[in-house]
Amino acid sequence: MEKQAFILTVDQLIKEVKLVEVCTDAHCQISALMDPVKGKYKDHGIHHSLDMWHGAKNLSKKMSEAALVKDQTVLLHWLKDIISDFWWCCKTADSYEEFLQLWIGVVHHVCNEHEWAMGGCKHGPLPADTDKTWIKRDSKAHKALVEIILRKRWLKDVHKFLRFR
Repeated sequence: MEKQAFILTVDQLIKEVKLVEVCTDAHCQISALMDPVKGKYKDHGIHHSLDMWHGAKNLSKKMSEAALVKDQTVLLHWLKDIISDFWWCCKTADSYEEFLQLWIGVVHHVCNEHEWAMGGCKHGPLPADTDKTWIKRDSKAHKALVEIILRKRWLKDVHKFLRFR
């Protein structure tokens, strides 16, 4: 139903205006239609963006589910910060490569590591009296977080968030 409504709407819009961008949720059938290589609208020059709110919601859901597992509840303490960082990375990055450089910082920051071989956090000095619960590197919670934020399927589509819609 959603796919059919999308096709009818886009077909009508193409007749009436120069359509340059479509922003949707991550519905797989719509993403297939908008695929720049083999999708129905590949020859129309329409950029497909994904809605930031849906992306943040999906990321939050994955983290919340992981936090229900024994020894991973610390992820709940970081949920809001990581979602905010996702928004910031998407807003700040001008390219997928820049996004990835910023986003990988989350893996280090949660362990109270603010400089690493390939970069460093962009924030200033942290207050000494912070009440944040740092995550131990390579702990069960840390591994779960790494799996969530660096999973291939997520990173494959993340470029669609970078127009920050």
